[in-house]
Amino acid sequence: MGDQTSPLVHHRVGGWLPKNHDVVHRHVDHILKRLHENPDKPFAPCIVALQELIEDRKNHLDIWIGFHQMFDEIPNKYPYTENSVKTGKQIRDYKEMLKAFNEILTTPPKYEHNDLVAFPFNAILDWPMGTPSGYSMFQDKDVNARLGAILNAYGEFLKDEKQNSNSVLIPHEGYLADPEGMMFYDLYKCPDKDAKHYGFKSFDAWFTREFKDIERVRPVAEPTNNSVISAACESTVYRRQPAKQNDTFWLKGQPYSLRDMLYDDELAPEFKDGYVYQAFLSASNYHRWNSPINGTIRKVVQVPGYPFVESYYEGFANIAKVTGEPDPDPAATDRSQSFITSVATRALVFIDADDANIGLMCFIAVGMAECSSCAVHEKWQKGVHIKKGDELGMFHFGGSTHCLVFREGVKINFHVQVGDHTLLNSKVGTVVKG
Repeated sequence: MGDQTSPLVHHRVGGWLPKNHDVVHRHVDHILKRLHENPDKPFAPCIVALQELIEDRKNHLDIWIGFHQMFDEIPNKYPYTENSVKTGKQIRDYKEMLKAFNEILTTPPKYEHNDLVAFPFNAILDWPMGTPSGYSMFQDKDVNARLGAILNAYGEFLKDEKQNSNSVLIPHEGYLADPEGMMFYDLYKCPDKDAKHYGFKSFDAWFTREFKDIERVRPVAEPTNNSVISAACESTVYRRQPAKQNDTFWLKGQPYSLRDMLYDDELAPEFKDGYVYQAFLSASNYHRWNSPINGTIRKVVQVPGYPFVESYYEGFANIAKVTGEPDPDPAATDRSQSFITSVATRALVFIDADDANIGLMCFIAVGMAECSSCAVHEKWQKGVHIKKGDELGMFHFGGSTHCLVFREGVKINFHVQVGDHTLLNSKVGTVVKG
């Protein structure tokens, strides 16, 4: 069975699931324990809708088979069957999956042993997502619609001030830990720093919090210099490279495919052979986004997506060179960040830059896994001028990444490298004059 002590998952980025997989196991154990204590808890309507779809063999036999096979295709050995903390089994059939989903719907994401399980649904689907049948099922439009309804219901729970989703907000700990050598309430706006939970009435209110004095703590890099590109998000650089108009984004290596990333929009051909800068947000990051340039809004496009699809080659099809064994991503979608820029829920904001050397560019907000809401502020309509550092919109609960897409021929001297953490509004690049 191999070494079962403190398995550290070094490729987990963003902190949405802990690097120590034991913490995820404990999280699942706690869910199973609550299910055992309340076995007759009625299903929410959105859970019933998914159950009815799965069990409708007459009209959806493929889904009935697929939701069995996605669990059958998980290897019947550690670490996919038993968990290393020896407190129980993992979820291995769709009925337990539905019960777990139902329990999560009314449970805010918690810290487990000082570590964060910020992808509660993803923690349940880690292994099924990596199977061939899971890859197929989570791309099914009917399945995706039911899962979308579940995530929307969860989002409403996290926003509802009457549901006590703020119960996990504890001053000086976890979500309200004091960052950057200062008190949490000195860095962020808090409704009432002397009140319980610092006055946040819901989990979503904390998640979408604002900086207290953004001009001081996150000043805009050279605001009147049109050639300077600033960080649109508080994030870590993931990848930056040229991109083709059409490419096989679903294959190993996950090359960017601009036509797919831009949802085959009429403006997509203008980015042929362009360049992509991608950076991901961590769980504790600031989740609002700002304009990276001075310019004029050309177009805003909201793109529906598939929240639980990961690259096939980051699932059980990924074979580790050292062991020869399957090496699926235990934080499903983490290693698929380039892939999901073409399949996940996202918002496209096309901006005509004031600097003619940039011209048309596109900011893409990408929701990962649980994130099904990429909200662009309504005021940003076609023809409206936007300044560098102006707030564009925000993510609501869930993982997130983003891209800046530039046209062919735009020359940029980047001041950041892959792996660098960038503060919101800081300088990430300077355009070289043509």
